[in-house]
Amino acid sequence: MSNQIVRNSLGSLAEFANQVPNIYKMLNQVGSLRRRQRTARIARHAAWLGAGLVLGAGLTTLLSPTTGAQVRRRLSDQAKRVRGYIAPAINGAAHAEHS
Repeated sequence: MSNQIVRNSLGSLAEFANQVPNIYKMLNQVGSLRRRQRTARIARHAAWLGAGLVLGAGLTTLLSPTTGAQVRRRLSDQAKRVRGYIAPAINGAAHAEHS
């Protein structure tokens, strides 16, 4: 009787070993699906955050006590300052890349 149990156990193990690649594929597909769902959820949250930032910036601009010309001048000055800060770094990186 113990030989029969051993044979059944070995047969079950062999069947399980044959199924391992299919189980691996299934688990890989489940993991891939979960990653896609997580990425979609993060993208939705980022979109809402961006929409909130744009809405907040728009309301701040509309409700600020400064005139439109002053706001445009201030934005232009800040853009020039950022461009002046970033341009040397970009030019330096491009120059180092070609050397």
